[in-house]
Amino acid sequence: MNRPPAESLGRTGRAGPGKAPAQRPMPAARTQAPRRRVSPPPRRGGGGSLAPLLLVAAVVVAAAFLLQYKLMPNGFGLKVKQADVQTVAEIHASKTVRLSEIMSSNGSALLNEEGDSCDWVEIENVGSSEVNLSGWSLAKVANSVNTFTFPEHMLAPGERILIYADGRLRNTYGYQYHLPFRISASGDTLMLFNAAGTAVDTANVPELRRNEVYRRMGDAWEVSPEYTPGMENTHENYQTLLSVSVAAEVRVNELMAVNASYLKTDLGVFDYIELVNPSAEDADLTGWYLSDSRDNPAKWRFPDGTTVPAGGYLLVYASGLDEGLHTNFKLASEGEDVVLANENGQPVDIVSYDILRSDQAYSRQPDGSFSTSLAPTPGMANTTESAALIESQFAARNTMGVFVTEVVASTSEQSYDWAEIYNASAVSVDLSGYGLSDDAARPRRWQFPAGTVLAPGQYLGVFFSGLTGKSPSGAIHADFRLAVEGGYGVTLATPAGEIFDRVPMPEQFTDVSYGRVSGQSGFRYLGSPSPGGANGGEVYDGKTRMPEASVPGGVKAEPVTVELTVPEGARVYYTLDSTAPDESDARYTGPIRISATAVLRARAFRDGMLPSYIETETYLFGVSHDLRVVSLVCEPYDLFDETNGLYMRGPNASSTFPYTGANFWRTDEIEGHIEMYALDGSQMFSQGCGVRLHGQYSRAEKQKAFKIIARSEYAGMNRFHARIFENRPYEEYQSFLLRGSGQDGDKTRMRDSVLQKLAENTSVMYQETELAVVYINGRYWGHYNIRERINKHSICQFENWEGDEDKIDLIKANSREMQGSNDTYAEMLTWVKKNGIPNDQALEAVGEVIDLQNYIEYHAIEIFVGNGDTLNVKRYRNGSADGKWRYCLFDLDWAFFVDTNSIGRWLEPGGMGTNKYTDNALFIALMKNATFRDRFLTYMGHMMATDWTTEHLLQMFTERYEALQSEMPRHMETFGFSASTYASELKRLNSYCKTRPGKLLGYFKDSMNLSDADMEKYFGDAMRVVRASQV
Repeated sequence: MNRPPAESLGRTGRAGPGKAPAQRPMPAARTQAPRRRVSPPPRRGGGGSLAPLLLVAAVVVAAAFLLQYKLMPNGFGLKVKQADVQTVAEIHASKTVRLSEIMSSNGSALLNEEGDSCDWVEIENVGSSEVNLSGWSLAKVANSVNTFTFPEHMLAPGERILIYADGRLRNTYGYQYHLPFRISASGDTLMLFNAAGTAVDTANVPELRRNEVYRRMGDAWEVSPEYTPGMENTHENYQTLLSVSVAAEVRVNELMAVNASYLKTDLGVFDYIELVNPSAEDADLTGWYLSDSRDNPAKWRFPDGTTVPAGGYLLVYASGLDEGLHTNFKLASEGEDVVLANENGQPVDIVSYDILRSDQAYSRQPDGSFSTSLAPTPGMANTTESAALIESQFAARNTMGVFVTEVVASTSEQSYDWAEIYNASAVSVDLSGYGLSDDAARPRRWQFPAGTVLAPGQYLGVFFSGLTGKSPSGAIHADFRLAVEGGYGVTLATPAGEIFDRVPMPEQFTDVSYGRVSGQSGFRYLGSPSPGGANGGEVYDGKTRMPEASVPGGVKAEPVTVELTVPEGARVYYTLDSTAPDESDARYTGPIRISATAVLRARAFRDGMLPSYIETETYLFGVSHDLRVVSLVCEPYDLFDETNGLYMRGPNASSTFPYTGANFWRTDEIEGHIEMYALDGSQMFSQGCGVRLHGQYSRAEKQKAFKIIARSEYAGMNRFHARIFENRPYEEYQSFLLRGSGQDGDKTRMRDSVLQKLAENTSVMYQETELAVVYINGRYWGHYNIRERINKHSICQFENWEGDEDKIDLIKANSREMQGSNDTYAEMLTWVKKNGIPNDQALEAVGEVIDLQNYIEYHAIEIFVGNGDTLNVKRYRNGSADGKWRYCLFDLDWAFFVDTNSIGRWLEPGGMGTNKYTDNALFIALMKNATFRDRFLTYMGHMMATDWTTEHLLQMFTERYEALQSEMPRHMETFGFSASTYASELKRLNSYCKTRPGKLLGYFKDSMNLSDADMEKYFGDAMRVVRASQV
């Protein structure tokens, strides 16, 4: 069951006696900053006048306090039993020098001048004038003999000084100060005295965990994981400590965490970290460090004499061997940090990476960002030329003479992606048992079938279909698919698993192949794929970077002047009419002034490169909306051409509803662009996408629904990175719907999206909703509901099954397999139809196949809302989890429409819903089981008395009505929807909300022959709620 995240817990910072504990939020993760060395205080000459004496009364009080402290070294504060810590009554801090931060369990936060981590104390001057600390002292109440006394040291206003608490006294000016005592991590007390011996500040330090500090925030103390030695106690300063602390020329340039086939050495194949020195001088790394942890940047020390040549590279093997240029650690494939630190342990570069696949490099690009889609180039520049040289060297060692010559990872022209294998040798090669893979760590992920022989000069095609074996036509199918994101290699391996050929796959593009070209080293993008033949035609080194508009789209009150970035060496062309630009359109030469609604689209072209993705921004003038604004842009021909447009009837449509044969019944996908703007007008995202029509009979309505799909082929990203639905915790989505309320679109426009919220506090997956106004190609297209789309991606989000998307069985209606198999459900249903569910043992067996509570909740909702279109249902399971089937709410357009005895219809043998198409045999059998029947009726009665009351229903519908009120006049005008019809449908819905609960109670009583006692047992509270609502 998916639940919203719990509210952040609060943790109480412990304080001294008589002091209210400070509150601070519990951090989501205890992130540790890099170790840091703090320089000793500067040598400064000259003295200064003593600080002014305090008022006589204050001196007397403090002197009395000090006397008691001297006479009673054990103090007179309350004793903390857990740690046997002595505390003292706190006094007001000095208005000049005071304690500001204390760490008693320094695990890694700070290194002293000798490279050790020890406890420390920070004091600060909060006054407006310089203070001479000569004679000032620090002591622990429990041991007054061990006192640290400052030498002459001028502390400027706002200045802070650190004193290490490691038990070895050092108070010589010009060197780092050390206290003659340590601070107990289980709790301790510190006191600060001025030169007159007056106690001016105390800190009763509570028990601290590793790398926690007790710090002053204003006038209060608190426990915090955010340490800031030598700095003001702010979150921003803590974040600064987590980043690079000093600048240096040498930096991390590339790394590989799962190396399978690169850089084979005498000792084996190891992960690697590549450093680059872009400066004009050699860089000596003697004493420098490399680490896989911010927590310990000094984990591995470079050997003396290690240098990175000017303009050159250095490879370090993350092997764990700890000899030569082999580190004492290995890299984690699931992601971590790589930290390069100087001789003082100060980080000079920190590179964080996420999960990496085998043979996938994490490479620095010219702009400083990192990419996982570039081919590995260890020891060389991260360029296509370097990759070509490395792959040519690898290919030269191929004694088999068999190569992968061409790969397609995204195609609209064939059913499946494919690879082409070529035998360049002079002899036939038997490939039986040889491996083909997209994972170099599993080189025999798929094996060629027995008897696969490749003659000299012969080409062999393999489809990446997810199937296996040979088709009736003889085509060979591999049981995996390729990813367009790249960052992996397609490999060939011997039966022993030795890789002898590979194609490092960068980002791939639809209908563009990637392969070898005769006479050229390395690999190129091929504009004209040539399966079964030599590669030729136009070749490209990569894809041109997309131009970017200086002004985001959205609703504008004043004209805007838009500038476009022009990638180096490229030409940019643009349009203002929603069409995709090509080189025949206007070339960008300077700023573009836009004062009326327009769709700006721009594309970059560069010789030897594929054209860029299309930048699109929609500028809307003279409009105002109280809902989100969504702009959908498609090539006008693809969407609205009378003959071929996806939105149109076209020439083959029948003459009556639902216009069978119309273009809008097609399932093909067209390229588009989607922009979404929040209520405040800010752009949530703007991205290329795939566009399909959605729904069944609603396709024939004037306002059609759209599937909006994130695909790498349109934007280089396969997710929309935005929190599209406020009531969901998800920060990214694979797809979503723009839905005009389907067949309720010319009625209330709210039935489905509001009634699905009845599942909000259940385990049933439902489609969340956000309201929006949609523009298509800059033209107003009315109110739409942004809806979650139910598919394998959203199911895995809902159930926290991310990573199991391809393991989901997803069924629509009774048994239509959208993905996976219906076998376990079908077997269970066959057994139930034969045997029934006569006892609890049988019920338990059924509960091993379906989630019974989810089943109850789903069917309770369907019965309550009186949905007549019950065949519109989806259910799913994850065989890698508990394997139980669960239900999704899907399409309630016909709910709360016609009053119906829905419980009676569900219990009537022979089927339920329109034309009795919905198989209700399982529900009937379950309701004959006494235990299940009791659970179902108890749940139904509880929900009708609480969440599903008339009052709650009217509240939900009223809120939706008010949210749409300002938009409906223009929407109705656009689609010929009369205000009187709208009012009439709303009145009908209002009446249904008031009468449905009472009628349904009667239907339960009559259809199930419930006695008055039964009704009181199950529906007593609900009946009283209904009576109260009628009054």
